[in-house]
Amino acid sequence: MAGDGSKVYIHRGLCGIPLRTQCIYIGVSNVIASLLSIMISSIMLNHPLKYVNLKKYAVDSSKFDALYNGTDLEAESHASAVDELNQLTARALHEVGSNGVEFLVEGLSVLVVSVLM
Repeated sequence: MAGDGSKVYIHRGLCGIPLRTQCIYIGVSNVIASLLSIMISSIMLNHPLKYVNLKKYAVDSSKFDALYNGTDLEAESHASAVDELNQLTARALHEVGSNGVEFLVEGLSVLVVSVLM
């Protein structure tokens, strides 16, 4: 007698959509999102300069001009404004690369989980 109404079956999902259809829509949308993430991350890894705003990097060259006045023979051994700008650009490119790898790993893991769903 106690077992007559104890089982509850859910047949409908959100907004009355069948539960199976709703699960398929969720899985397909996650696969599409992960594929987009994989594509964006591969673009970030192949063309990192597109994701670096080089206009925001500026170096004050007046501090380098004060170090040597044109007669210094050791000018090549000192760091110049171009060297500092190259270091900033390399650091920004490394950051874009690490973000691209993170997005790639995230996209691949979501893809695997979505396909298994």
